[in-house]
Amino acid sequence: MKIQHVILAATAGLLAFATGCQQPNECATNESCRSSYGPANFCAEDGICEPYTKEAYLAGPCDEVSGDVFAKDAFNVGVILALNEQAEYYGLIKPIADAIKLAQEDINEIGGVNGKQINLIYCNTDGDEAQAADAARHLVEIGVQAVVGPDFSSYTVKIVPEILVPGGVLTISPSATAPSISGLNDESLMWRTVPSDIIQGQTLAELTKYVIEEVVEARGSKVKVAVLSREADAY
Repeated sequence: MKIQHVILAATAGLLAFATGCQQPNECATNESCRSSYGPANFCAEDGICEPYTKEAYLAGPCDEVSGDVFAKDAFNVGVILALNEQAEYYGLIKPIADAIKLAQEDINEIGGVNGKQINLIYCNTDGDEAQAADAARHLVEIGVQAVVGPDFSSYTVKIVPEILVPGGVLTISPSATAPSISGLNDESLMWRTVPSDIIQGQTLAELTKYVIEEVVEARGSKVKVAVLSREADAY
């Protein structure tokens, strides 16, 4: 039996050499490794597929997860939000984070995305542009399938065309409302679920006009309106 095993192994080796077959874990691109072994894998410099270590995959501002991001059939989505609980804006961001988690649970309950469970990788920007850029670069590097965010217009207009679009990452912001986002060179990879400030501004103007004319002045009162604007800011 041992001689037979040796003969079979030698024959298999000769066939592989003759046909130019590669070893199963040889690679040329990160995408080939991820399609074969799961999203938390990459093509190393020696041309062999290797898994990320936990420290490398969940690094920098992107170190919190929801779900098994290392599963072979995972569908990993990055989340770029200002998740600082001590910040004044957290009252705005927390409902967004909760809604993303709820969507993850609902989609996974009906089978996920093409049978793959959605997992989230949270990246805390702290409302800082440099930290948001670091988060975007890391998510591109580890090859997430999509990004939810960024949240603030001020850095969305920069990191989307400069980092996420070149990385081929689909991006959907729930809160970036700057009108200029509609004109980004995004190769149809940037979307948002919130209306532009142009639409919101028109609605606010109509509401203000109604309150002044139909409520305040209708009662014989007069009102003065002050408008505050932010200069040199995308938002």
